[in-house]
Amino acid sequence: MKKSTLIEIISVLMALLWAYAACSKLVHYETFKGQLNNSPFLYFVSGLLAIAVPLIEIGIALLLMINNTRVKGLYLSVILLSLFIIYIIAILNFAPRIPCSCGGLIQALGWKGHIFFNLFFIIIGIIAIKLSGDKENRAYPTKLNSIS
Repeated sequence: MKKSTLIEIISVLMALLWAYAACSKLVHYETFKGQLNNSPFLYFVSGLLAIAVPLIEIGIALLLMINNTRVKGLYLSVILLSLFIIYIIAILNFAPRIPCSCGGLIQALGWKGHIFFNLFFIIIGIIAIKLSGDKENRAYPTKLNSIS
């Protein structure tokens, strides 16, 4: 399989993930906002996050679908998924009570399942970033590379 094809497949998978996650949060906005409000760490910014998170997810999905911004979308995907994992680990280890992990089709995973789900997407995101970097390095050789 060509590197560019693999990068596109990963980008589409991640774009679908973000689009689905954003739509789920927006369709069930009151539930999502309530879940954030019940979070022991996020309740004080729940109103802001209830709007910002789905908008960021939509933005990342769009970046992933445009060739010129795909790598930025991949980096942002890895960063946001990593932040979600940090939040989950903090909830599991430091929260006085563990709130519901409800949300969309993957709600049956539970908190630990979400960690592995997110890790999978982080790994394929890093693979796509690495493949994109290899592709860019060959497409735009530096003076040092062109001398040899």
